[in-house]
Amino acid sequence: MMQDGGSLRHNHNRYSDSTVIRLTKTMKSHNGKVYIGLRFFDLPIGMQDYIIVDVTMVIENGMKKKLEMITENYRLHVHVTKEMETNYGLQSNHIDNDTMNATTCKCVRKSCECCMTLNVVKIGLNDFVRNPPSFCLSLPFLKEYANVCLRLYNLEFRQETLDGCIELGAELYHVHVATVHLGCFSLPI
Repeated sequence: MMQDGGSLRHNHNRYSDSTVIRLTKTMKSHNGKVYIGLRFFDLPIGMQDYIIVDVTMVIENGMKKKLEMITENYRLHVHVTKEMETNYGLQSNHIDNDTMNATTCKCVRKSCECCMTLNVVKIGLNDFVRNPPSFCLSLPFLKEYANVCLRLYNLEFRQETLDGCIELGAELYHVHVATVHLGCFSLPI
């Protein structure tokens, strides 16, 4: 389960954000490698908007992991650390355990890979009613390779209708490869 650690902060031409990922019991007892995939929104078109970080040593030994990506237009620093959760209230007692423990395991001979999909919804800098974020689903048996995304755009609330358009997009290896415009709609409200 992911939680937003705070809002986006801006100072001296730097943006910083913090996200906390709570590990499930299944993830803690997993003996294989653990990776975190990070996707960035609101980057200029054509820039790599994702990274994959191996966090196995962070979880097992408490080591810190640092990653730096530098381009002509930006410099990205990612710092991953292990922290222990302290519960000062009842908030963590209301966690949806079905969501936390949803896993899929794929075994070939005696080698098993277990994958957990953790989704976090963040409000981007350009999100508003006419430009909501896409809703993406991983394809069964291809979770690590392919996604299908449904995007609503040009949404407009009128007195008696909700108007908008829909498009379907495909991602392969986290790279956008195709878009199909499904059309527009007008729903009575």
